[in-house]
Amino acid sequence: MPQRKKSSEQSAVLQKLYWRAADAEEILDLWRRSGTTLTAFARTHGVERGRLARWRERLTTAEDVVPQFHRVRIVESPPATLRGAGGHEIEILVSGGRRVAVRPGFDGDLLAEVIRVLESLPC
Repeated sequence: MPQRKKSSEQSAVLQKLYWRAADAEEILDLWRRSGTTLTAFARTHGVERGRLARWRERLTTAEDVVPQFHRVRIVESPPATLRGAGGHEIEILVSGGRRVAVRPGFDGDLLAEVIRVLESLPC
């Protein structure tokens, strides 16, 4: 197994005008071991952050990608008595991404007033 390059040799690789894939892998490994952000590492070593980011993207394989999970909240459906006959509920999307849920038996005048108010609000 080859030994890691000494810091003077690593500095020489960092200053190269063009990097081969092996050079970039070495620099990215150095960055990962540093425990700093990509921006901080680039600033410390006088390298463009974009250059490091492009090589990181280019050398990342599907196996290197860690799936990200997002929190979800499960909401139970309201009982059928609240949904009305047939369980139909209407959802209205108004400006600014606002939503209004309407159930059977709603007050039409009140709904019209609510929508007028919501439409008049800034996004």
